[in-house]
Amino acid sequence: MRKSVRCRDGWRFRRGGNPGAEAPGFDDAGWESVVVPHDWAIRGPFGKFEDAQFTRIVNDGEVVSSGHYGRTGGLPHVGQGTYRRQLHVDAAEAGKRFYLVFEGVMSHSAVYINGHLAGGRPYGYSSFAVEATPWIMPGGKNLLCVRAENLPAQSRWYPGAGIIRDVHFIAVDPLHVVPWGLWVRTAAIRGQRADLALGVTASGPVEAFDYAIADAAGREVARGRASGGAVATVGLETFAAWDIETPHLYTATVTLRNGRGEATDTVRQRFGIREIRFDAARGMSLNGRPIVFRGVCQHHDLGPLGAAFSLSAARRQLSILRSIGVNAIRTAHNPPAPGLLDLCDEMGFLVLDEAFDCWQIAKVENDYHRHFNDWAERDLVDLVVRDRNHPCVVLWSIGNEMLEQNTDEGWRVAARLRDIVHRTDPDRPVTAGLSFGDAAIDKGMAAEIDVPGFNYKPRRYQEYHDRLPGRPIYGSETASVVSSRGEYAFPVVDRLALRPSLQMSSYDVEYPSWATSIEEEFMYQDRHPWIMGEFVWSGFDYLGEPSPYNHHWPAHASYFGIFDLCGLPKDRAYLYKSRWTKEPVLHLLPHWNWPNRAGLATPVHCYTSHETVELYLNGVSQGVRSRRGAYRLVWNDVVYAPGELRAVARAADGSILQEAVVRTTGEPAAIRLDPEQTEISADGESLAFIRVLLVDPRGDVHPTASHRVAFTVEGPADLAAVANGDSTSLETFDQDHIRVFNGQALVVLRSRVGAAGTVRLAAAADHLVSASVTLRMAAVS
Repeated sequence: MRKSVRCRDGWRFRRGGNPGAEAPGFDDAGWESVVVPHDWAIRGPFGKFEDAQFTRIVNDGEVVSSGHYGRTGGLPHVGQGTYRRQLHVDAAEAGKRFYLVFEGVMSHSAVYINGHLAGGRPYGYSSFAVEATPWIMPGGKNLLCVRAENLPAQSRWYPGAGIIRDVHFIAVDPLHVVPWGLWVRTAAIRGQRADLALGVTASGPVEAFDYAIADAAGREVARGRASGGAVATVGLETFAAWDIETPHLYTATVTLRNGRGEATDTVRQRFGIREIRFDAARGMSLNGRPIVFRGVCQHHDLGPLGAAFSLSAARRQLSILRSIGVNAIRTAHNPPAPGLLDLCDEMGFLVLDEAFDCWQIAKVENDYHRHFNDWAERDLVDLVVRDRNHPCVVLWSIGNEMLEQNTDEGWRVAARLRDIVHRTDPDRPVTAGLSFGDAAIDKGMAAEIDVPGFNYKPRRYQEYHDRLPGRPIYGSETASVVSSRGEYAFPVVDRLALRPSLQMSSYDVEYPSWATSIEEEFMYQDRHPWIMGEFVWSGFDYLGEPSPYNHHWPAHASYFGIFDLCGLPKDRAYLYKSRWTKEPVLHLLPHWNWPNRAGLATPVHCYTSHETVELYLNGVSQGVRSRRGAYRLVWNDVVYAPGELRAVARAADGSILQEAVVRTTGEPAAIRLDPEQTEISADGESLAFIRVLLVDPRGDVHPTASHRVAFTVEGPADLAAVANGDSTSLETFDQDHIRVFNGQALVVLRSRVGAAGTVRLAAAADHLVSASVTLRMAAVS
């Protein structure tokens, strides 16, 4: 029967190609011990000329090539790295077949088993399986060696480096379900009844298989046997639908049987039962209920933790997004880690699962266009087969801002990729992010896409709707407003301004020439109820793409995020929350520490869910503002004086609904540690996130404090990362100290395997009262 082992520990790593390292007898005693997933480049150091690119960004409207710095994060990801690990296979496994499953290796991987080249994949985001049977020696020592190589000018953002996702070793009987070979489809829903189809792809002819379906509580709801084929039809008279608010999940267990009736393999697969429809006139519905995408685009890096996938960090990101009402993720612009989709299934997020950032025409010199002709079909099929059981996945995206939109033959490529998806999964439509809307329509590409998405074109929605009759449409990439957490610039104008500080204003009115304001997108979404929603660029800041400071080192991380690189909210998080949730929201900006603005008009903005708000400065009313269709309230003529800003939201009868206060703070006096978790599992993977705040004597966070804070950890946990959310900071994430950015920073602790107990994190800085916090590492049951 099946045996599956996650290959997390026991890896040795060294930078470089290391010729001969694939041989079992190679001496790696001096190599670094690492756990996988692993990103070899995230520890830095940052450097201006790490993958500096001389290029032009066509989709940004650049017409001449120029130097771009920090575009891929300024981290040393270019080059080779080598991993080695022993595989222990029992003699009792003789006669089995063996697989190594890699969820993602960045990039151009080569997998060796006992010195033999067994497989690999150029695309670092693709999952792939290597059949290891010919080279595995049961009862003997087996050596697994993996080489990965990133080329210069391979990416438009930080790609990470190395074995960035999980690896599994699988031993199975000769007749078995191949990797990702069990598919559970919802064939039909009729009232309370659901008809399912269980499809099996096996290593040989399937004589029969048994199946069982269990609900989330483990209660069996169906059982049977399929004979004479690889598909079973199962009817459930009642079922619980998977929905974003009630993400009910089931588990299918399938046992293969050979011609003698003997069980040879058992596999399990989670799935959900749901019905989603797309309509050009009525938009999108989920289980018969109208719904719109309140979505964000997400790159794959986890900020200071890099590209190595972490379930804890991904769960935190999704929880943060859920807190402002996000219900959908676009995996921009590549296949995600499988663990992210597992979380989206569990937490109730819709997912737009994206395959490629480019096709045959390059965006940078060594990107995926080099592999498209040879690998696109296989990469796309593998993505769909891997992810098609996830109820969270509602659309397959075949590409983002492909330059083929402008060519006469681009529609043929789109049609071919669409047909590949439809052959592999007939249940979900195909989409793509179109940036050149006119060309995509004029030259035929948009008509080949089931559900076209348009990037930064809210003013054209009606026109595109009219020109593409019968096609549902949505905003596949919207806004791209840029801001730095806690930074404010005067005068407040909706014009992009480059500043010596290399920061962007958090008044949330600045955006590149190709982008749009938040309010413009909201307005056109509201005007056209058939628009299926939006995916904001982006949910979090990410490493690389420091637009608009593409040519200005040390900028090396984005400014697009609703949340910064640490996951700390920028002001506009509250604007989206006021639109996307039913919670009361009343948020004032800017901070009120402006010693150089005494007597000057200092605009005050308010993001709120309330209709009417009155603003007071030191008890004196600054006037009442009502929304009347506006998305933010503005007082432009508030003359700065230190003290207290107070916003009061009132009902129609004058009663107070909510109040918000921003005060001029005193000097920083102390450190405050604010843990997001007080207990995590002692499994070596769970993470605890602790916010670091510099506060005045009253306990208010000082909005411009920049002290250096040092950290010590006592007990069974390690510092996983320290960061401050500043896109220009060159401090590496693996240090035990950080200079806070505008009064805040973040510490991430990682538990140790099997090391339960109490951990104390202490923080100290010159001239400030120190702080400590205690967390518990709980034993794994």
